[in-house]
Amino acid sequence: MDEASRTGGWIVFDEGLTGRTIRLSATLRLPSDTTLDGGCRGVTITAAPRTTILRLSGVENVVVRGLSFVKEPYSDVGEPTGDAIGLAGRFDRIAILNNDFSRCGDGCVDAISDQPGETMRVLVALNRFSRHNKVMLIGSLVCSGDRRPAACAAPLDYLDGAFRPSLRLTLLANLFEETSQRHPKAISGAFVRSVANLILLRPTAYGNATQSALYGAAAASGGLLLAEGDVVVNPTATERVAAGPVSATRHRSTMDPEADGAVLVAGLTLVGPLRAVEHRPGLVRQYAEPGPVGDWVVDPITLGACLRRAAGYTALGNDLPVACAILRRLGATGREIVPSGLVPANEVVQVAPARLTTDPAGRAEGPTGRYR
Repeated sequence: MDEASRTGGWIVFDEGLTGRTIRLSATLRLPSDTTLDGGCRGVTITAAPRTTILRLSGVENVVVRGLSFVKEPYSDVGEPTGDAIGLAGRFDRIAILNNDFSRCGDGCVDAISDQPGETMRVLVALNRFSRHNKVMLIGSLVCSGDRRPAACAAPLDYLDGAFRPSLRLTLLANLFEETSQRHPKAISGAFVRSVANLILLRPTAYGNATQSALYGAAAASGGLLLAEGDVVVNPTATERVAAGPVSATRHRSTMDPEADGAVLVAGLTLVGPLRAVEHRPGLVRQYAEPGPVGDWVVDPITLGACLRRAAGYTALGNDLPVACAILRRLGATGREIVPSGLVPANEVVQVAPARLTTDPAGRAEGPTGRYR
């Protein structure tokens, strides 16, 4: 790991780790110019509920692919938990591809930036998320807590200033199964484009005989959301929000000072009692990347057939089915989709199968104290 922390590299897993679970005792931190590649090994990485499994902070040009992330058992009511993958501070050109996430703790993939104005690009594609409550939170926490700036009362009026959407995340062709909310939730400083995802909602049961909130994607505190071609399924009898400003997802009795973000909806397919709510969609068009925003509809059966075979780490051993021609229509090329300018690392750093843990500083250790 000493060598990888200096130069980055392509971290792969030994054949002896096929189907094995690696338990981390502390957070694993990757350097820039690194590909963490589970390949087709079926490697699962787990940790205690409070531990964030993987942290990406102050890095760029990083790919994480082909792994399964799951936390040890915890309670969804009141127990502090870390994320499965947490992006923090300054980061750019990050790709999270073909992974499985379940029982993630706080968030499965949370990208929280404290660097306003710095351009950051993230791609989350062809992953499978299952059996989790709050899946993804994207943006800055500047408007959370008691000491929020006055501008947080009307953050959409400050998109050319303090709330400029400089964190750009694309959520493409992911499968969400029995997940509850934040698919994703875009907050201050974030522009999220959500394209051709299949979201199968299910409320999370709390231990006190109550349930979690249940909705698809939301924008709050000045975040921007473009929901395009997603398929959202609600199996409950109560109407839910597939995509909309955060106020649309709240009960009317809820007194929450969180302001709305802007939402543009283009061609969603809604199955069950669902509604999509736009809010100041012109702002989303104004700050979108150059190119068309298509009002088109994805056939849910075709998308489901594609993602059942193409999403998650098990898909790396599959040929893409004919149904995945939808990805080519979106300008994607399956496994080759990466953020602009990202180049996967090409120096192999192999993880040995013996006793891989992390030390308190978050460095990975094997039998020789480093990756080998």
